[in-house]
Amino acid sequence: FSSSLAEYALTAALHFNKQIPRCMDNRRERRWDKFVMGELRGLTIGLLGAGSIAQATGRLAKAFGMNTVALRRNARKQDESGAFDMIVGPYDGPILPAHKKALLEQSDVVVCTLPGTPDTKHFMSASEFAAMKPGAIFVSLGRGIAVDEVALDAALRGGHLGGVALDVFEVEPLPETSPLWDPIH
Repeated sequence: FSSSLAEYALTAALHFNKQIPRCMDNRRERRWDKFVMGELRGLTIGLLGAGSIAQATGRLAKAFGMNTVALRRNARKQDESGAFDMIVGPYDGPILPAHKKALLEQSDVVVCTLPGTPDTKHFMSASEFAAMKPGAIFVSLGRGIAVDEVALDAALRGGHLGGVALDVFEVEPLPETSPLWDPIH
């Protein structure tokens, strides 16, 4: 599913960057609202993980002219895919908060492709969402347990994030009572 998920990640980046919800509201309300749409070219996409999904996403992001940064457990490992401009992470040992912060602070779009392991549970929580650039876009494609959904909802509703696209959840199917069902734009 790597290609399909990479397309999903870039669709989400385009959706929020081009302000599609605003365009749809304008159409529905028959309102002429002249504004400048952003471009993906020159933005940085940060990939949490460096496996096949992240590699496919990185290659597609490069086609849009984006800078690609990946976080991996072993930053010494060579990127033979050509998908990443830079890799952050430890050379020996666990991923530290400083490694995450280095990626999150520079990324306009953050894509979580992490597997579901004890080490990745709530890898993205309140401190990580706070470290993201204001207005950044967050996309979750790996495993739902990697994201603290309460912290994510707070960051989104607090206006810190520019948009969120979720393909996976901690509990699937997503319970009807989850606030993540409610659109925010």
